[in-house]
Amino acid sequence: MKILILTPNLHCGGAEKVLSLLSKQWKTKKTVIFCLFDISNQFFIVDTKIYNLNAAAKNNIFFKFYNYFIRVFNFQKILKKENPDLVISFTESANFVSILGCIFAKKRKNLIISVRTNLDHYSIIIRLMARLLYNLSYQVVVPSSGLEKLLLNNGIKREKLKVINNPVEFRFNQNDLKNEINIQKPYILAVGRLSKEKGFERLIESFSKLNNDVELVFIGEGPEQENLERQCQLLNIENRVKFLGFLKDLQNYYKGARFLALTSYYEGWPNVILEAMSFKCPVIAFDCDFGPREIMQNYINGILVEKGNIKLFTKEMEKLLSDNNLHSKLSKNAFKRAKDFNLDTISKQWLQLLRN
Repeated sequence: MKILILTPNLHCGGAEKVLSLLSKQWKTKKTVIFCLFDISNQFFIVDTKIYNLNAAAKNNIFFKFYNYFIRVFNFQKILKKENPDLVISFTESANFVSILGCIFAKKRKNLIISVRTNLDHYSIIIRLMARLLYNLSYQVVVPSSGLEKLLLNNGIKREKLKVINNPVEFRFNQNDLKNEINIQKPYILAVGRLSKEKGFERLIESFSKLNNDVELVFIGEGPEQENLERQCQLLNIENRVKFLGFLKDLQNYYKGARFLALTSYYEGWPNVILEAMSFKCPVIAFDCDFGPREIMQNYINGILVEKGNIKLFTKEMEKLLSDNNLHSKLSKNAFKRAKDFNLDTISKQWLQLLRN
């Protein structure tokens, strides 16, 4: 079986990481080919054939339309050349291109698209395009039940929808913990793109109310970094907050952290929660749409906080910093829960869908 995967790029992101993990599993039994809008700055390396559509994202509205035309035109040519048994696309921009390309190449019945985020936060044009085009695919895969309900409300047919959670790769080994993290005090970890939807300004506000014996470590980059650094200065906590940028390997940071904090306004499926749990790192998260409540049970394997309640978030952080028994309980149960989403289990669910 030949599988052709379309995605914008292989930069550092949740969807990209999921694809890199799954493709490694699939290529042991299938022929896997990637097709990217842009092959530059690859963060995840896949050992397989890659086509470049030479149509990187543009800000200018004219070039955006031109890019879509180029992407669809080049993609349908690749479809005709490779004649894959299945086509899989990840993320909204790739989904639209894959549907149109498959229509022109008469491959629509071979197409599986994967929706990764909350469409309610996209423009009305994107939502209308999704309603019009998504039902033309063979199957629409989503990582969470919450996202499934959202798509149902947006006119996607129930029989088209399939929930397959994102996987997590287990690499935990306590003996691997190295002394290469130059952080002397206990620290709270925050991982993700420094963008508005991640709500990191709420985490900084909440963290500023804690005592001076703990630090906050951000791993990631993004357009909000300057604003977040300025906020730290205004709150006089800049010496207690570290911005480390993108890092390839986070295992030592997860292992060393007191806990991971997630303050997003919305998610599709927060991979960082499972990554932290796979390293026995407890998680405190706002109960946002979608994902946290499907992964975590409050005070059993994590702590869920009412959306936007910064005062309560601070209180829960204080509790988890000081209560070693609670920390030990959540750490143990988090690791156990993460095993439900191991790579082999999730890959088998995908392979079953591909066989069908």
